[in-house]
This record gives sequence, C-alpha cells and structure tokens, in this order.
Amino acid sequence: MKDSQKCNKGNGCKSCKIMNLKQNVILWKNNETLRKTVKLDFRRDCLTECAIYIYVCNICVDNDSFYIGQTTNSCRKRANGHRAHFNICSYEKSALSQHIYEDHPQYITRKLSNFSKGIIKSVSAMNLDRAEDYHVEHYNAELSLNRYKVIS
Repeated sequence: MKDSQKCNKGNGCKSCKIMNLKQNVILWKNNETLRKTVKLDFRRDCLTECAIYIYVCNICVDNDSFYIGQTTNSCRKRANGHRAHFNICSYEKSALSQHIYEDHPQYITRKLSNFSKGIIKSVSAMNLDRAEDYHVEHYNAELSLNRYKVIS
C-alpha cells in the first residue's frame, strides 16, 4: 500500500503538493460529540475520477474547518476549479476560497495551499450525490465549511 495519495507524476503537480493528509484524519478533535475519524483510500490519487474528497484547513486548529465534496472529473481537475476562485471577483463560488477570504484574509496569497486534501473514496458516477450526502451528514460537514447538503 502507498504511504500517500500523491500521483508521483512529477514535481509540477499542484494537487500532489496539498495531498498530505494521513490515512486516518480525526475531525472535530476537541468536540467529543462530533469527533469522527475519516479513513482515506490510499489506493487513490489526484488522477482518480468519480470521487468523494475532503479538504482540511491548515490554519484552523482541531480539524474543525473542513469541506467534503465530489467530482466526476479527476480530483486534480476539480482542485483547479476550486483554485480558480481565489480572487476577489469569484471567491464566494467556492467554500474553500470563501473560508480563506473571510476567516484568514492574511493568507489569501497562499490560495489552495492553505488546505490539505485527501480522497475518501471512489464511487460510480451514479452514486456520487448519495455518497457525498452521506459523508457530509456523517461527519457533520454542514456545521463546518459545507454550505448545504446534497439532496439525493
């Protein structure tokens, strides 16, 4: 088994630079009621398509600022979508950029590097909405950076 979710296709992969979560990520570290452990699938990497992923803010403490999302494209391509919204004109279109602009404006220039990313699982395209909804609810992500639940 690999020891990370990096694709190892070269040093130029911007996604691999932030794919540095451990295989088990504890969310809500200081909240006994909400605390849960996410197990990442280390068979997956940034080239994985049809995936449920998580971003955890590196600035916030206790892993209580995180975002769970889905993509039909590769995780690398979806990361580029989030990265594109780190500007004053469209920062509200991504929960990740909105978090940095509103809660950590001194770190805006670091953009997506403010987060660590991991892939929770890969599922069929037909089951993405259901899987995302489950993970958002299971980890109470709507109390964190997720702005709404997917209704499947």
